[in-house]
Amino acid sequence: MENKPNISLINPFQPFAPLQPEMDQAIFRGRADLANRLILLPLFPEHKTTLVLSGPMRSGKTSFLNMLPSLLTENCLFIQLTPNTPYIIPDIYFQTIVEQAREQIKARYHLILPSLPSDHNPYQAGLRWLDGLNHRGNELQIVLLLDDFEKLPDLFVGGRFAFLDFLALLQKVVTQFENIHLLLSSEYTLEEMIETELAWLEYLPKFRQLYLELLSPVTAKNLLQQPVITFPEQLIDASFAESIAVKTGGHPYLLQLFGYVIVEFLNEQQQNYISPKDKIIMTERVLEMATPFFQQIMQKYTAFHTPLMQMAKNEIITTEFTAMQQRYLKRHWLLNEKNKLAIPLLQQWLIKNQSTNELTRLPTV
Repeated sequence: MENKPNISLINPFQPFAPLQPEMDQAIFRGRADLANRLILLPLFPEHKTTLVLSGPMRSGKTSFLNMLPSLLTENCLFIQLTPNTPYIIPDIYFQTIVEQAREQIKARYHLILPSLPSDHNPYQAGLRWLDGLNHRGNELQIVLLLDDFEKLPDLFVGGRFAFLDFLALLQKVVTQFENIHLLLSSEYTLEEMIETELAWLEYLPKFRQLYLELLSPVTAKNLLQQPVITFPEQLIDASFAESIAVKTGGHPYLLQLFGYVIVEFLNEQQQNYISPKDKIIMTERVLEMATPFFQQIMQKYTAFHTPLMQMAKNEIITTEFTAMQQRYLKRHWLLNEKNKLAIPLLQQWLIKNQSTNELTRLPTV
């Protein structure tokens, strides 16, 4: 019996958690242009707006925000305002945010930021602290980052009044502090948020909307074939990589998942080649592992079950499907510019599960 060679590839693909700055930068692809646009906008007074970055579920938004500081100049500081607790008590929140910022800035930039000033009003304390940073404008450009901002209205222990107080603070930052900029991010656009919460528009009326896009076919192919410099060349041949780029539509999560499955399969089988049969097995595994994600999509877009399924089967759409609805689904990466399903792998999954309860069953976490 022939012994198989002992093959163990390090798996560089990261489908299960956001990328982190300490990881190999090569795995982070296709976002340099967006990073440049994001950071150039605040540096000119005429562009002093709230920046809103939108990307759908599993779009790589958090990975992008995590990796963004490494793409920027040394004098641009990112301060994370996103709460790391399920609710917000203002005095604890500001104390935590400031201490985290001081630790991160000291570690990355070797700068010592001031502590939070004493004040019986936590919002005033936060504002005074930010004012101190603003006066360091000759040496620093500061971006305040608030991820998943759509969740804010429900997080404040003090209810709506506390939420509006926080919005008032953000408004002062945008209008009064020329060296501090605000970056909000969400899977929703600000326009969509305003439909359910007008306060966003009342307090932050001037904003610039930016979007995460699906990765280009070339970027997707290159990511699969050479995720990091040490990855074996031609392990994933060009034709297979191109076919995966098409199947996934350039969706970052699905690309990472496909790459992960390929490496795990090869390690499991102790082989350094991919046969035509292997490709079929790998695709089936990806479909199975992507099921919770696809279920989340179908739960989120319940109103579009019928047209999505009819498009998957290349049937005529029999329900009302307006141009506005189509634009909405394009923004959320479900339709392409030809009003076809943007992700063929989702189409394959829909057809496979059309006669089961998988479409509407809640995903297990």
